[in-house]
This record gives sequence, C-alpha cells and structure tokens, in this order.
Amino acid sequence: MAQKPKIFESVLKEDIEKKLPREFKKLINFTLLKNSKYSIICYPAMQNNSTTIVNSRSLTKALQKVKSKSILIIAHNFTEEAVVLSKEGDITLFSQSDFFWTDESIGNIRNK
Repeated sequence: MAQKPKIFESVLKEDIEKKLPREFKKLINFTLLKNSKYSIICYPAMQNNSTTIVNSRSLTKALQKVKSKSILIIAHNFTEEAVVLSKEGDITLFSQSDFFWTDESIGNIRNK
C-alpha cells in the first residue's frame, strides 16, 4: 500500500519549498511553474521502499481531495499509469527517481 500524502491548498509559488521535506526541495524546477498558487500533494520522502512509489489508485484518491486546478505533486517515484493520469489536468510532477514502474509491477512487489 502506498503512503498517504500531505496535501496543502493555495500555496504561493514562493512558499512551495517551505511545505516540502528537505529531500524534495532540490527537485523543484521553478521555471516549469507558471501559476502563482498551487495545491501540493507531497508523498513521504523515503527512498528504496516500494511504498514510496505512487500508483494510479493512490494518485486518484489524492486528486479527489484537492480543490485547485493547478497542482504540484512530489514523490520518490510514479508508475506509468500515474504519470498518464497526471497529464489530464494542470498538474506538474517532480520525482527523485525515473525508474520505470507500472501499477502491475509495483503491485507484484508489494504483494510478496
């Protein structure tokens, strides 16, 4: 099961780093952020743990809780299905790893 994210609403662009764990602060490329405010979905920053890889189910649940249309999502890694899901709106993803996962492949590891 994936970790539950922290969700922050209406965060000013210049205050984004204040909401993030130390490990994620360096990931943010501010040149990609075009809006003045964002909702932030931030998953725990634990490396080398399959629970830190966000699948589409976990992301769907988190997105249902967000009110803003401009969304910033930060995690250790995302499955391919979660990445595709994020392309459906004004969503920007940042991750520590770009290792290729699918919902099925991470499910196989979590179910062992």
